[in-house]
Amino acid sequence: MTGTPSKAGGIFGDKLYQQRARLALPILVRQAAAGKSLTYGELANELNMPNARNLNFVLGCIGVALEQLGEEWNEKIPLIQCLVKNQETGMPGDGVFEFLFSLDEIKALAPAQKEIAIDAILAKIFIYTKWEAVLKHFDLRHAKSNFDSVVNKARNRSSGGESDLHKALKMRIAQAPQLVGMSAKFGIGEQEYGLPSGDSVDVVFTQAKKWLAVEVKSKISSVDDIARGLFQCVKYRAVISAWRGSLSETIELSTILALGGEMPSVLEPLRVSLGVTVVDCLST
Repeated sequence: MTGTPSKAGGIFGDKLYQQRARLALPILVRQAAAGKSLTYGELANELNMPNARNLNFVLGCIGVALEQLGEEWNEKIPLIQCLVKNQETGMPGDGVFEFLFSLDEIKALAPAQKEIAIDAILAKIFIYTKWEAVLKHFDLRHAKSNFDSVVNKARNRSSGGESDLHKALKMRIAQAPQLVGMSAKFGIGEQEYGLPSGDSVDVVFTQAKKWLAVEVKSKISSVDDIARGLFQCVKYRAVISAWRGSLSETIELSTILALGGEMPSVLEPLRVSLGVTVVDCLST
């Protein structure tokens, strides 16, 4: 297979890509349990890799190891490396197709056919029940979460009053959707948008069937408050989708956590596992 390690040594060994593969596999298992993909850049950040392009051998190593294990177990283990996608295309690298097709078949595949193949693999990854056994086989532990104490503080924190900085940032975003990566065509957003659950979203933009819900945290927000913001984005996504669905309305919904300060690195694994988009360092 081109672009992938040979089967000799598999995931075990002292080569750098093998060491990284042993760190990456628990992260991918975490994402499988969460039902979320992640980008090459996000995985590279968690592995402290300066260049995401070097993930090719890391993911290929995982693919080879799972292929070998599948032969040992006499079953097909889903290609969990398909969870890692290109941020621009939304697709994994072509290397994963080498585990499925011959090189001639890969060349003949149309983009739509590749998407269908990947969607089928993702479904198998998310319903596979033996990822725990896979980690145990390779003597690997679950990806450590170093944000548990932060999340516990977020759970027990009572909501305080709204600061002037929060109000100012919320107003600025409502007037300029491009600050959070959206088109100016969305126009002015509605602040404190009420939901049927009784929640109020800081800013909501709507245009035809496109919705954007923005949770705002100012630059003085604590780490645990930002953690709450991540979970609030998940909640808004679920509530809005259920609400509009109950009205037989199909919408394209995005949720964003907008930060006046910098995204805390300690919360990056949580953000990735929850699948929340963050835009940070926004000034008022």
